[in-house]
Amino acid sequence: MITQKRRTGGFRIELPNLRMQVDPGPGCLLSTRLAGRSTTAVDAIFVSHSHPDHYTEAEVLIEAMTQGGTKTKGLFLGSESAVEGYRDESGDYGPVISAYHRELPKRVVSLSPGDVVRLPAGHLEATPTDHGDPTGIGFRLEYDDGVIYYTGDTALTDELFDCIEDATVAIINVVRPGSDRIRGHLCTHDVIELVREAPELERVFITHFGMKMIRVGPGREARRIERETGVETIAPKDGRAYEL
Repeated sequence: MITQKRRTGGFRIELPNLRMQVDPGPGCLLSTRLAGRSTTAVDAIFVSHSHPDHYTEAEVLIEAMTQGGTKTKGLFLGSESAVEGYRDESGDYGPVISAYHRELPKRVVSLSPGDVVRLPAGHLEATPTDHGDPTGIGFRLEYDDGVIYYTGDTALTDELFDCIEDATVAIINVVRPGSDRIRGHLCTHDVIELVREAPELERVFITHFGMKMIRVGPGREARRIERETGVETIAPKDGRAYEL
């Protein structure tokens, strides 16, 4: 995030009835424009947790989605910390949008693991994570053509295997290559373990690369995952669109 060796604006999922911006971190609006995508053609915004690389431009995207606040439309979906704010012995987390911006979307929904919200394209279920923000979440999006699973930021836990079991597409945040783990994040070896236990998977996207991953080469790690699991694995390039 602080070097911008790679962009940190999150990603967008586009389905026939849903355009959802996920984890709009620094540079989201500019990256969207540079990719040739409309900044206002957004139906939902999802923030997995209240760390700045995942939420910095959430308010900007809310204003874009609601056309500067002139139209009450769209959904804002987020972890408890992102929407309501959360405090425990480890510190304060969020909220990541102001009271003013809470009033702009049609709905603002605070999600905890297991919560389900109906979307125009199907159902989104919040999934658990093990990360620095105790309320962090990923999601499972069930739609007509399958199940998209987004891990969010998380360490490898038994619960992740349940979340990915019947997924057809997985979007996995992978910070470091090989078996070089840091707390609260996945490495390449973790992804291999996870993907091996998901018989329905057709395609895996890895993202959220740390500096060590960038130096090694995300494409190399994607090829390793594909070779060891037999599942097509893509390390997306900034500004590119890919078929689910």
